[in-house]
Amino acid sequence: MTNYLSRYYTKLKLMDNLLNISNDGQTLISVSPDATGKIIVPEGITHINDWVFSGSNVEEVILPSTLKTFGDRVFENCSKLCKISIPEGVEELTFCQFRGCECLWQVTLPKSLSVIGTSSFEYCKNLQNISIPENIKKICTNAFGNCTRLDSCILSEGLEEIGQGAFEGCISLASIHLPNTLKCITWQAFMGCKSLAYVYIPETVSEIGTRAFAGTNAFIEVDNNNSNYSSVNGSLYDKKHEILYNYHASTPYCKIDSPTTLKKIEGGAFQGINILREIVINIPVESLFNFPFYDYNNRRSEERFSRNAET
Repeated sequence: MTNYLSRYYTKLKLMDNLLNISNDGQTLISVSPDATGKIIVPEGITHINDWVFSGSNVEEVILPSTLKTFGDRVFENCSKLCKISIPEGVEELTFCQFRGCECLWQVTLPKSLSVIGTSSFEYCKNLQNISIPENIKKICTNAFGNCTRLDSCILSEGLEEIGQGAFEGCISLASIHLPNTLKCITWQAFMGCKSLAYVYIPETVSEIGTRAFAGTNAFIEVDNNNSNYSSVNGSLYDKKHEILYNYHASTPYCKIDSPTTLKKIEGGAFQGINILREIVINIPVESLFNFPFYDYNNRRSEERFSRNAET
């Protein structure tokens, strides 16, 4: 028993030497560069400063139930960090929180969380699935960008905005359920998600940014009651069928002669559709916007493009 207690208190002493804590015991100021393996942040800590674990060799960090806020880049580039559980009470994941944590595969997010910050999990290449709690209102820019093994993401009701490039480059993402509270899908939100097969746009979505689904060839279906957007055979249009945002190719040959109201083809409308061999537009089109025919890697995706009408 004596030997056990001796080892226990020795371990605590070593932990104290690794962690630099403020005098009031509420802020984790810094961590020793020698920190490795499993680190336990003591109860009473309410804030962790910027960069504290960034670039370290820690494999697991146990966070205290008293934690409320993070600084920026706290765990950025922790290449050995495998799992993390954010305690209840934390409301926001800040800038680049876990960016570049290539081994991170298990993440538990609290119900108290309302914002997933910019680049929070960008380049977490081993992250395969994640569940977004129902209180999350916004997933910010590049939050899950280039998480190349992410194949499942549950977006709960309550989510209102998916930020620019939030899931860009998630090449394994096969399906996504957009909640009925969603209002905005921002520019390039799902760009390059080449495994994405089907997307249902709910009635509540009032804004879809350019190239939101470029490079996916997903079959897009829009709720009939949506006042701003519509779909035809899996392709995404505005409500009046004047603008083509994203084309779904089911065959190598694309012949656009319906809807006859089409006036504009947005950038990235045909991007990344590698099966296309010929595109024929048989109706007047006022403008082709910013390279709609280039795929995600900027290669020509069609062998022949013809326009059989005067603009």
